Formats: sequence, C-alpha cells, structure tokens
Amino acid sequence: MKQFIFWILILLFSSGAFAQTSRVELAQTGLFGQTYSGSQAKVYINADAKLFQIIKQHKQQSNGKTQIRGWRIRVYMGSGRNARNEANNAKMKIRNFFPDIEPHIIHHSPYFQVLAGDFRSRIEAEAYRKKMLNKFPDCYVVESKVSLNN
Repeated sequence: MKQFIFWILILLFSSGAFAQTSRVELAQTGLFGQTYSGSQAKVYINADAKLFQIIKQHKQQSNGKTQIRGWRIRVYMGSGRNARNEANNAKMKIRNFFPDIEPHIIHHSPYFQVLAGDFRSRIEAEAYRKKMLNKFPDCYVVESKVSLNN
C-alpha cells in the first residue's frame, strides 16, 4: 500500500514537469500595444506556452478585419424612381432624431435600403429599435456586417 501511494505521488508531481508552462511578464507577451503602461508593478502569467502562440495567431489573422457579424435596424427599403431620394430623406431623418447612431444607405439593384447602427448583439439592436418606433414605425432588426470600430 505504501508503494502504491508513493507511485501516485511521484506521478502527480512529475506530471507538472512535462507541461510546457512558462512564466511571462504581461508587458512582454505582445498581447497589448505600446500604450500598455501601469505602475512599476509587474504582472506575471503562468500559462502553457501554446496559449500565447494561439493568441498571437488570432491577432495576426484578425488584424486586417474591419467588419464583423452584427445587427442593424432597417428603416427603409424601396425601389422605383424616388427610392434614392426617399433613402436619403430617411438617412437625414435618422441623423436629426438619432445622432448617436450612423445611418448607412445600401444599394442592391433595384433596391435601396437604409440601415441604422452597428450593434454587436441583437438585444442591443432591439432595445434601440424601440426608441425609433415613434419616428419609424415599420423598422425592424436585421443581421448585417457591422464596423468593428464602433
């Protein structure tokens, strides 16, 4: 029995020797830009070395992306002779009454659409849509590519 416990303890303590954990200072990980600064205190991360490689790969792959999957509020959609003018009027109405969100005119022939906002979740978009119902009673939420910066 003593021998069995001895081998279990050896296995438990030796398993840590095979893991490739590393102690890295947070500022040296490359996860933050040059603007990262704090007091003179240093933060260290004890983690698997592969974790930092995966995070760096993700940053490199998503570096050029300017849009992500999100939600917008469709305020207008129409076609015909006056569709462009109506879309511009809807855009100006959004800017006047809701200056905190950006309206977007999208043209897929023969339709003009006016989409408002850049929301990351449908819940945010639905909450804002409720504010817009007085001015745009037919508006509704649609899935769209949204700007990453907003």
